[in-house]
Amino acid sequence: MGKPVSVNRFIKITLLGILLLAVGWLVVRPRVADARLLVFSPEKALQSAELIITGTVTERDYEVNRRSVTIKVENVLKGRFEKDKLTLEMRLVLC
Repeated sequence: MGKPVSVNRFIKITLLGILLLAVGWLVVRPRVADARLLVFSPEKALQSAELIITGTVTERDYEVNRRSVTIKVENVLKGRFEKDKLTLEMRLVLC
C-alpha cells in the first residue's frame, strides 16, 4: 500500500488540475467566427454562402504558424469562380 495522501495535498492537486484544464480550454476554444459557423443549420450555411465549389485537394502545406490548402476546382455550385484552382491560407497567431 502507498502512503495516504493528505487532504491539503489532494486539494492542491485538484486545484492544479482544474487550473490546467481551464488554461487548456482558453488556448483551444473556438474563435467567434468558428462558433458562429457551428450554430448554422446546413440550410442556413448554404443560403448565406457566396461561393460553393467541389473539387480535389492537390496540395497541403502545414507549418507551425500557417496552413495552406490548394483545391482543383471541379464544379461551381453557387457563385462565380472562373479559375481552375483555389488556394486557401490561414495564418495562426500563437499567444
